[in-house]
Amino acid sequence: VEGIQNGQPDGIALLHTCGGLDTVVEFLCYEGVMAALSGPAAGVTCSDVEVAETTTSPKTSSIHRIGVGSTANSFSWAVTSQNSKGFINVDQNVSGDGCIPCAADPSTPTLGTTTTQSPTPSSSFTPSTSTPTTVPIS
Repeated sequence: VEGIQNGQPDGIALLHTCGGLDTVVEFLCYEGVMAALSGPAAGVTCSDVEVAETTTSPKTSSIHRIGVGSTANSFSWAVTSQNSKGFINVDQNVSGDGCIPCAADPSTPTLGTTTTQSPTPSSSFTPSTSTPTTVPIS
């Protein structure tokens, strides 16, 4: 995501949109903790992944989940030397289809939107939304 690496902390909220209602699935951050001030995650404090890239990390490095399972708690966070942009994370095996069904129409799950943030020194952010291309929801 362009511009997300703009200081500490950084993070992203994963939303599930169903019937016009956005539900926060996860609000994750790295390099510190913050609370959302606006948007669907307003009032939510993020969960720090507790790993971070360093100034000497290669440009191809990535913070991502590794492990085997079907829910977020099945995985742990790691910094790896190779990103997996557009693909399932290296060293991550996701079981199931990763979809959350909508209560309004359980046969038609949707992925919703991602929310990126630009924190200020006071650790606040203004969200902007974009449609994800590949986002397994677990």
